[in-house]
Amino acid sequence: MIRENYKRIQKNGILYMIIGLSFTFLAVISMLLNVFTPINTSLISNIFLLIGLLMLIYGYKMMVSERTKNEDIMNKNLLGKNFDSKLKQLEKLRVEGLITEQEFMNRRKELMDSEWD
Repeated sequence: MIRENYKRIQKNGILYMIIGLSFTFLAVISMLLNVFTPINTSLISNIFLLIGLLMLIYGYKMMVSERTKNEDIMNKNLLGKNFDSKLKQLEKLRVEGLITEQEFMNRRKELMDSEWD
């Protein structure tokens, strides 16, 4: 589900960037028309440029923020798995008699304190 959401938001971000580039391109054409013809299109070109730049920025931010969010989720999942495996390994050492009950309790406490800080 996370990956599907990520792909959808990436596609939307790319779409916003393409539309933003299109508006920016139209603004440049409008500015060139303003230079070469007597028609005054400066207001239209400024509006197109503003819309284009805003859409470019929004699309870029959408893509970057979603990537950062997904990386954070994946890192949390990895930390959780790492924590679980450490706890299971510690339990296995205790069951096999390789560490004493006191060592198990001390290491478990250290592990619990370090993971939640």
